Amino acid sequence: MNIALCANGTILPGLHATLASLVANANSPRTIQLYIFIEKIDEEELDALRTTITKSGGVGFIKFVPVTASVFGNLRSLQGDYMTYMRLYLPEFIEDCDRLLYLDSDLVITTDLSELYKTDLRGAIIGAAGVGVVRTALERPFFVKVGLSDDDRSFNGGVLLIDAKAWRKNHCTEKLLEFGHTHSADLVSADQAILVANFSRLFFALPREYNINVAADSNLGDLKRGIYHFVGSPKPWDLFGSFIHRSYHIWGDLIGGSAFSEFRFIIKFWREHLRRAFIIRRSYARVLLARIKSK
Repeated sequence: MNIALCANGTILPGLHATLASLVANANSPRTIQLYIFIEKIDEEELDALRTTITKSGGVGFIKFVPVTASVFGNLRSLQGDYMTYMRLYLPEFIEDCDRLLYLDSDLVITTDLSELYKTDLRGAIIGAAGVGVVRTALERPFFVKVGLSDDDRSFNGGVLLIDAKAWRKNHCTEKLLEFGHTHSADLVSADQAILVANFSRLFFALPREYNINVAADSNLGDLKRGIYHFVGSPKPWDLFGSFIHRSYHIWGDLIGGSAFSEFRFIIKFWREHLRRAFIIRRSYARVLLARIKSK
């Protein structure tokens, strides 16, 4: 299984949990080939990630690929972050694979992913879960502007199964980035908006359990088999996340068995940590206001 993730320093807490749960729940972890695209993560943190993977059972192959996300600076950022656009390049970077599973770095995985990886896409270039409709999408006005209808499908890009060979054959990276530059001001959800706008009528819908939304107000008990996705903000590891995020325990219980060090993370990335807290301040306010109203 060729599996790719993208991460910078601010998402390290989520990345450790994603990798630990991915490997621990794999029936055949040695079949996993991991490609982790990184920015501004030093060798000490890479060693910690390797240790997390080893402690969880190990994989067959790991490759860390340093990248510079600032090349996407002329596109609209996602809460100040450009790393998200890197997933549009993945099939080009990993040239020797015909199939690729992309995972966000804010997931908790409670199932073996080999069945997902083998899914027949029935001629589609990508498969995605978290399926909805344009009518309820955050960027509905933009999607309608580019020709979609209210009843067309939308999806979440946190888990993508990609026919990498067909992606390269159809020059998808080039076409999607060109589309992004044309509509940069409208990309509230960055590259996800690009993907939905271009694949709404073309993607294969994966089962819902492969992208289960967990928002700050989601109070989950026992987990079922699937992929749980910390959507929106704040995340469990954001500033005051342990007090604000109702499903903090899902991440907190898992991270305890990894090589992640919260102390080391805060020391190294305190500027980015505080900057992100400032950027998502309205999300904090929205969650707290909803909590007050519910009481």
